Amino acid sequence: MNKLFFLATLISFLSFSQNEMGEDRFGVTLGATNYIMKNNFMSTKSSTGATLGLSAGVNIWENFEILTEIKLNYHRMQLLASTEENLEPSYIKASMTNFDIAVLPHYRFYDTSSLDLSVFCGVTLAATYNIKLKDQDAEYKIEPLDFKGTYLEFDTWNEQPSMNLFLTFGVAAQYNDFMLALRYNYGITDPYRKFPLYSNYVAFKGKDHYAAITVTYFFQ
Repeated sequence: MNKLFFLATLISFLSFSQNEMGEDRFGVTLGATNYIMKNNFMSTKSSTGATLGLSAGVNIWENFEILTEIKLNYHRMQLLASTEENLEPSYIKASMTNFDIAVLPHYRFYDTSSLDLSVFCGVTLAATYNIKLKDQDAEYKIEPLDFKGTYLEFDTWNEQPSMNLFLTFGVAAQYNDFMLALRYNYGITDPYRKFPLYSNYVAFKGKDHYAAITVTYFFQ
């Protein structure tokens, strides 16, 4: 319910922004993500996830446009873990679903009647951080610190959603109504500040990053 409410709030914000600034174009976005967890207390691997959302663009100057996006992300990763039945650690599948809103100024350096090329750099605000293991019934211990896998559900333990900021940059090519974008989201904030455990030996910290390739179709 909280996620649905949050999504509705973001959509309302996007609609308000476009009405205030003058709507120029509107589209739907889908694509693939590759999420990278960088921290000092887990061994992880990245996996391919998915993203789906809405996009709206406003032209500011002749070659400048601000693109606002709201997306639902399904990130996937692998974590090194073991169980009491299988003490030999192995990588297990995990996932995280979250929402984000991105504000991305685009500069078009090549512009024709059918093909546009642009570079962009902006910020992405991601909401919620709950990593769930694929097999919820198994008593996994995350290596090498041997803590329960359920402790990776930060927001559940803290009873409040996490907010994390990313620097987003990339390139985009638009042909007619379709835009292909390659982007990298570099973590600015430390999501592991919300880790619900405490240790006298380890200061839990890190920054996550993720790459994405997206296709947007703009309605005319």
